[in-house]
Amino acid sequence: MAKAKLKNFLKKLNFGDSHVVSKINQGGGLVLLWKSDLQLRVDSSSLNHIDAIINKGSDNTWMFTGFYGAPETYNHYASWNLLRSLNSKFNLSWLCGGNFNEILKSHEKVGLRPRPLGQMQGFRDVLDECGFMDMGFVGNKFTWNKNIMGGVTVWERLDRAVANNDWMSHFLASKVYHLECGCSDYKPIIIHPLGIPTQHQKPWRFEQVWLQEEGCHETVNLAWKTIHMDPLPMAQVIENL
Repeated sequence: MAKAKLKNFLKKLNFGDSHVVSKINQGGGLVLLWKSDLQLRVDSSSLNHIDAIINKGSDNTWMFTGFYGAPETYNHYASWNLLRSLNSKFNLSWLCGGNFNEILKSHEKVGLRPRPLGQMQGFRDVLDECGFMDMGFVGNKFTWNKNIMGGVTVWERLDRAVANNDWMSHFLASKVYHLECGCSDYKPIIIHPLGIPTQHQKPWRFEQVWLQEEGCHETVNLAWKTIHMDPLPMAQVIENL
């Protein structure tokens, strides 16, 4: 979106602050949103990153970088140099996540020709230099796909979260989820630094509208006619329900 249109869109979301990197022509553009009660200061930004310091000046200061790697292979060196530059600025716990537009290992791609080893090695090298570890994921392995002419589909894991050892030691329960999205060729990722939030399930309740469903009475009658092997009466009632 253009910055003006994005501003109106952001008003509808429950975030108090934002930092926008405007797009150029038809592509690019980044935005970072955060709650007003979060002590966050954006330190630097470009078309390929937004770097922020959280809780600056306290004992639990850490850095978050939202990252977008150059999609062109010949520009990957610039992306990796950007990470090296950010690494040299601070000595903090560091979390970095986004679309790196590169894979680490050959099994992270399916379809068409394999990724050149040297190309992946460049990505591995910069992660090692920054002290980053891949945080893994829960969900579908691949975060991007594209249908090629001839019925071939390419699948790749381009999006990920990485962190240095200091950050990982402070957030031991952290988890990364690959979400599903039917309206884009990319799957969003979500990082839970404190682990998966507890979801309180609502108690089961009978809905009277079910009685209007065709076959409802037959289903209930069949369930209560079923013979269970458990000798305990209440166990049979639970099974029938």
